Amino acid sequence: MQYRTILLNLNDERRVSKLVKTAASLATASNAHIIGLYVMPSALPPPEFIGHASHTWLEAQILFFEDQARRIKLKFLDLVKD
Repeated sequence: MQYRTILLNLNDERRVSKLVKTAASLATASNAHIIGLYVMPSALPPPEFIGHASHTWLEAQILFFEDQARRIKLKFLDLVKD
């Protein structure tokens, strides 16, 4: 079966290079293209953080995930630029 589009889940930052290289190999063999996908994980605060602390915790989690998404995007773009 020939794949025309490969949707690649890139939520594990440590595995991005390996995943992209594997997907690129499949894409080359099938003349397909790759779409990188990063889904921001749910940032639900632990029950002990209910109240004001949960807002601070949530902001920190969102900033972490946004920063991680930027790093993954840059790495993905660098790996597929050719």
